[in-house]
Amino acid sequence: MEEPQNPTPAPNTGEASNLHEGLRHGRDNPYPTPAPDTEEATKSHESNQHEGSAPYPTPAPDTDEGNNLDEGIHDERGDDEINNNFPEGSVREHNDQEESNDSSSDVSMADAAEDGPRPEPQTPEIPHWARKIIKQNIDWYGKVVGAYFHSDNPPDPIHVERFFEILNADIEQTGKEQGHDDIIRIDPKFYVSQKESLEKVWSLPTVKANKEEGWKAFDKVNSLFEKFNKIYDLPAHWNLLDLAKRHLGTRPENTLKGLDALEAMMEKDLPEKPLYWWEKGFGTQVFVELCEGGKSTYRIRAGSYIPYDKKKVQYVDPQATRGSVMERQWNKYGYEKQKYKYTREDVYDVLGVGWKIDNDERGLQEDPLDYIMPEKVKNAKKQGGRKTYAHTKLLIKWKDGQTTLETREFFRRIIGNRNKADWMIYKKAQEQENAYRKAKVANNDSNQDNDGEST
Repeated sequence: MEEPQNPTPAPNTGEASNLHEGLRHGRDNPYPTPAPDTEEATKSHESNQHEGSAPYPTPAPDTDEGNNLDEGIHDERGDDEINNNFPEGSVREHNDQEESNDSSSDVSMADAAEDGPRPEPQTPEIPHWARKIIKQNIDWYGKVVGAYFHSDNPPDPIHVERFFEILNADIEQTGKEQGHDDIIRIDPKFYVSQKESLEKVWSLPTVKANKEEGWKAFDKVNSLFEKFNKIYDLPAHWNLLDLAKRHLGTRPENTLKGLDALEAMMEKDLPEKPLYWWEKGFGTQVFVELCEGGKSTYRIRAGSYIPYDKKKVQYVDPQATRGSVMERQWNKYGYEKQKYKYTREDVYDVLGVGWKIDNDERGLQEDPLDYIMPEKVKNAKKQGGRKTYAHTKLLIKWKDGQTTLETREFFRRIIGNRNKADWMIYKKAQEQENAYRKAKVANNDSNQDNDGEST
């Protein structure tokens, strides 16, 4: 597996400037858009190519009560559509040629991953002006990379490589325009090559028979990811943990030693188990599970109050949930239409409801259900109090077996009536909350009886 490369001067070519012409203004689309099938649509499509369109069109933001998050969407194009829009000599063509030249059918552990300790990569000083460009590009187009690691429908790897090609072009052009001599270049193939190498290791019969070997291989690659992300100020949640869990399942605790074992023991005994996390303003929020006697309820906490590891807890992009995925359609006149891909017919059940309570982290709380009971929220509005529902997330079980975290607005959409949806959310929350409280009281009574017998 390749080591994360230290920054090297970008080549002095005009291609970099062409790649990102106008990109820093946030208008152009660095990712190709598939052409429609009809002749009329093709003409219309070609005439609109100069205007630029986002690779993941974003519907109108959710501004309803309690949820002010924009819901982005994923690119649902097939590989053929994507590859046909890339010119000859592109990264995709280069990768296909490399794959065709690979004549070995039997992959050994030595072929799939390098043995022995990896040298510690140096951490060079990234210039401040380049850090600003990196952050800017992550804000604009970083969700395509996040989706590659965390989405149920990840984009083609070509988009990840393209993201870094555009980023490198932006850094190079800005450096030349401002007269900097410390222009850097980030390896655009690092993420994809490391992921593919790790998947080769996981496909070996010896690893399939011994999941511990698979986790050891993950640890090696994950350490490279951590160093790579740290060097270039890339998000820590751009890693392969979700992929490892899908391939290997939950990591057995008996494989952990030393501080890792102590950390796992601490996480196991936490009264609130972190399940998901996402970014909120300058901080984070965490969706946690409170469990008592086999009964669970859920809350949304400020990340600063929860001891959790971003690299271990599943990351959720609020602007790219499964429920917000859109499908593209073209009518006979060449105009593009969009519709939500998933509807009520795709949802099996609501497994749980979690919500944010004011000052709950400090133990100063009212009845938690008051924050999401429709009648009390409406009365609070009339009295000049709380004007919205508490920030709410739903654990959705899909008919295909997947479980995702979705918004109140998503549930309102699939139900078709917002008041009905809000009452359904409340009834589910009431059910789980009452069961949790009853189990907690029973558990406390049992502990008191045991204490009495011991004395």
